[in-house]
Amino acid sequence: RSSVMLATVSPLVAEGDQVIFFVSRLKNDMKLIELVAGETYQCKYGLFRHSDAIGSPYGCQLRSVDGRGFVYILRPTPELWTRSLLHRTEILYDSDISTIIMFLELKSGSVVVESGTGSGSLSVSIARTIAPLGHLYTYDFHLARVEAARADFELLQLQDVITCHQADANVDGFTLPTGVLADAVFLDLPSPWLAVVHAKTALKVNGCVCSFSPCVEQVQRFVESATTLGFEGFYTVEIRVRPYRVDTFTEDWKSVKLSASRKRARDGQPMASSAGSGLMHVASPETTMRGHSGFLTFARLSAPSPATVNPSPPLSS
Repeated sequence: RSSVMLATVSPLVAEGDQVIFFVSRLKNDMKLIELVAGETYQCKYGLFRHSDAIGSPYGCQLRSVDGRGFVYILRPTPELWTRSLLHRTEILYDSDISTIIMFLELKSGSVVVESGTGSGSLSVSIARTIAPLGHLYTYDFHLARVEAARADFELLQLQDVITCHQADANVDGFTLPTGVLADAVFLDLPSPWLAVVHAKTALKVNGCVCSFSPCVEQVQRFVESATTLGFEGFYTVEIRVRPYRVDTFTEDWKSVKLSASRKRARDGQPMASSAGSGLMHVASPETTMRGHSGFLTFARLSAPSPATVNPSPPLSS
């Protein structure tokens, strides 16, 4: 079977499909389920029969047996996978992931090396981008994490796009098939300056490398090491996302007594009024946001100078 992450499949839910039971994006309240006739899923919103979901269109509501609530039945995507996966390590989220994929210039057919695999959040997004012609070789030193990630990728039918290896990238480097070089290398390691020499060996000329590091001292040491190895065009960025909320009030919203917390949250101004509806829409930033995750440092492996590639023969006497 083709992976539901990659293929265009039926709009109807079928037995054996991997689906997302979705409640709330804001609370990351969702669950990846394999539908099996006769089985059930129970949560605080009630009891849900798999059989009731089979044959339904993706995106519909599934009501609980006892009528207490409902969930949405969604097709798995890398974005939903990131929000629903089991955290074996700290993971990367959509803002960092999208930046990595863009600046590494990934596309269908790209060959990518990743270290370390962790919980597989980035791996699945890379797989969708480079499929069906590309391949991801992902490495982690922790055997249990490698086996768990491999099982997840098989569950999502991504084993033809992702190959898992257990290795210490700082010591062992990257073992690629004979004749294969990577278009890009991603390093999520405590000491990326030790692995960048192996990244150079694995990369094509003009290939890109990205290092994710929580501390700026790690960035400094990575850049120093990569510079001596012929990398250039360094670019470091920190991604922070500030979400906004939109509240709807009646036209006399100024006279409405709001709680102190709502007053603190509402530091925006009215943006639009629905004509004739008597409603006012107010946009304001959320009082909390995801803080610092890490620094992304990008660089490109420069081509050797012509004098190095084709040295001139010595002049004859």
